Parts: sequence; structure tokens; C-alpha cells
Amino acid sequence: MDCHIRELKDFVKKHDLGSKLKVCNERDLKAIKASYPDIPEDFLAVLAHLGWGSYGNDSFMIYNGLLEPSDIFDDETANEMSGYLFLGDDFSGWMFGYDTTCVPWKILLFDHNECLPQGENRPTTISEFIFSELRMYLSD
Repeated sequence: MDCHIRELKDFVKKHDLGSKLKVCNERDLKAIKASYPDIPEDFLAVLAHLGWGSYGNDSFMIYNGLLEPSDIFDDETANEMSGYLFLGDDFSGWMFGYDTTCVPWKILLFDHNECLPQGENRPTTISEFIFSELRMYLSD
């Protein structure tokens, strides 16, 4: 297990944030990797060692794989969103996903179907993103 993932796992345990997580089994991880060969390893590590589900007492959730725009949006919007894959949301319209047109894939935030401006210090991996979100959750 990557030390950054171990730190995140320890952080979630230590703060007992009411997270409801389930780790992915090896078969599911292999299927995700087969469908998306360029998927960042950090996302697979989160699914394998931390889990998918709701983090921070339903503050946000990580999906148990990636969603295509057509899994979420109507056909017209999905076509406009090609190149993006979604990996989580906040239960009320705010989502995060990958821009797969970049190498490596970049994490982006969306408000419904609109990509939000990204700051200079934005997280570059899903584990950094989760850390960032949980720290904000604790500070509220």
C-alpha cells in the first residue's frame, strides 16, 4: 500500500468521520482497469484499501468505479461532456471526475454539468482530494 493511501486510511480511522466505505475486490478492480487502462493507480488504490461509499457522514461519495457522462446526463449534455469520467459527488449536484484528454488524467470539479475553475493548489490525485475535503469537513 502506498504511504499516502496509508496516511489517508489512518486519518479516516482516527477521526471517525461517520464514513460508510466498502473496499473493491480484486475482480472488480481488474475489470475497472481493463475498461480504463489509463486510469490513475491512485484511484484504484483508494478503492482497494480505503473503499467506495460515503465519506464524512455523507459529506461526499466515491463511486465504485467510473461513470460515463451518458450514465448521468441526457444525450445532448453527455455528448458535450465527452472526455470526462466521473468518480464521485456530494449528493446535491456537485461532482468530481477526470479529464481523460490529459496525460496524466486531471481531477476536475463540476457543478451539475458545468466544469468549475480550478485553482493553482488543487489536488492532483483522488487521495489528495479526499484528504482536502475531509480536512474542510473537520474544520466546519
